[in-house]
This record gives sequence, structure tokens and C-alpha cells, in this order.
Amino acid sequence: MRTRSPVASRRAWLWVAASAASGSKPRWRARVTVSPSTQAPAASVADDCLRLSAAKIDWGDRDAAGKHRKLWLEICRQAYAQNGDDPRIKVALAGAMTDRNEFIPLLRSAIAQNDTEAMLLLFNDYNSFDRHLDRPDLIPRAEAEQALRRAAELGNPDAMFRLATILTRGGPIKHDMAGARYWGQRLLVSKPPKDMTR
Repeated sequence: MRTRSPVASRRAWLWVAASAASGSKPRWRARVTVSPSTQAPAASVADDCLRLSAAKIDWGDRDAAGKHRKLWLEICRQAYAQNGDDPRIKVALAGAMTDRNEFIPLLRSAIAQNDTEAMLLLFNDYNSFDRHLDRPDLIPRAEAEQALRRAAELGNPDAMFRLATILTRGGPIKHDMAGARYWGQRLLVSKPPKDMTR
């Protein structure tokens, strides 16, 4: 019987997971898994973690989304164990997690390394519907606002757009038209956010 290397097995499983998530049928039905005890080279695991984090998933398909999240979490935990200093791995792992008590410290750690994606995610989590009125929030308002402003100052176009929009309308940050104009002008001279078209 032919055996696969851990990297080839992981890539085969990633292909099956991506096929299932996109709705296409794989050409073969064998399920290839990577056991947690099998360790691939650190660069390969980190690349797989970042690839899974960036994958476009139909979250409406709960079966495929659940399989993707489980694989994403497992691979990113391995990558974090091998390279816990990389802020991109911290952000990817935080994205795979669902427990706020686990992923918020990872985001804070990446923020300490000036990762603008982590700053934006922290603000988005503060501004989400996951908050509860009957218990204290894990992210104070001042910390969320500071994270968004810092991400914008460091040049993250998504953060600049969010900040300009919120300052225009008000919301979790006080209404400030002069600030909105400033961030709007900075956004115009930078590259536009990922999902914005001109």
C-alpha cells in the first residue's frame, strides 16, 4: 500500500474540504486525514493555516462550514504551537475560534505586535451582536475605539473606511464630521478597502 507524506495528506484533505465547501463533488471519496501527532514542516503548516483562514466559505452550508472550521482550527493550532510569535497565525487562529475568552487574548497579543487586521477584528467583535447586556463585555469601548483608530493610523484601508463611516454617522464612536473628512481624504489617497469598488 502506498503511503502519503504528512504534507501531501494535508493538502489532499484541504482539497477535499475546499471541494465540499464550494459545493463541487470530489473525484474520489477517500477521506485522508492528518493525525494530530503527525507534524509537518512549520512553514507548510503556517501556509495551510493562512490559506484556510483566507478561504471563501459558504457559511450557510452548515455541514461544509463546520468541517472547514474544524480543519481550520486544528491546522492553526498546530501552526501556533510551532510559531506562536507570528501575528498572522494568531489572527488566523482567532478567526477559527468561537469562544471569545480564547480568541480575544490572541487578538490582543497580535495588536501588541501592531497587526492592523487584529485591531480591526477586535473592534468588529466589540461592535458585533455577540455582546450580552446581563454581563460585562470582554472588550471595553475605549480599547475598541483605540484599536480602530490605531489600525487606521497604520494605514489599514478597511479601518480608515470604517472610522470615516462611523465618525460620519456616530455609533460606538462619537459623531465627528471633521474627523470623518480627515479619514475620508486619507482613504482616497490610499488603496481602497478589499470589498470596495470605485
